Amino acid sequence: MKLIFQNLNTSRLTLRKLLTEDVEELFIIRSNEEMNLYIDNVTDTNIEQTKKYIETMNFGIIDSKWLIWGIVDNESSKLIGTISLWNFHEDPLSCELGYGILPSYQRRGLMSEAIQAVTKYAFGMMPFKYISAFTEEKNIPSIEFLKKCGFKYVDTIEEIGYNKAHVFHMHIFRIYVNK
Repeated sequence: MKLIFQNLNTSRLTLRKLLTEDVEELFIIRSNEEMNLYIDNVTDTNIEQTKKYIETMNFGIIDSKWLIWGIVDNESSKLIGTISLWNFHEDPLSCELGYGILPSYQRRGLMSEAIQAVTKYAFGMMPFKYISAFTEEKNIPSIEFLKKCGFKYVDTIEEIGYNKAHVFHMHIFRIYVNK
């Protein structure tokens, strides 16, 4: 499946590819322990790891492995988070949503705007049946957020961490195409 990347805009955000110039702002995001509390990511400890991450993400876009957008606040012109579509499946045609925004920008409706733009793009770009989002059962703010965005709970699975020696109890939520 060939994926097509496109910049997306909302009233307060620009969603675009990650740039080399984003490295310092992205490092703040990727080194934030609070943002990695409920996921199997290892926090970046140096800027070189973040540079490598940007390269890897952009090569993945070229290779149609995923789509990832940097979320830029139009008011401050700062990179404040990321949002991605990945883990694509053919039958039924679906994918997984990933997202994260700096804690200081949470609870302002910004990630809701980003998710709305990305899901609209995804459902318009490909004949997806649904988009899934996984969140740890202890991450109550994320669970409530997904419900607010129209995602419906479908199941809970256990995942053994690859980067962290931890068993994650992941709630699966889905949003279905409105056609």
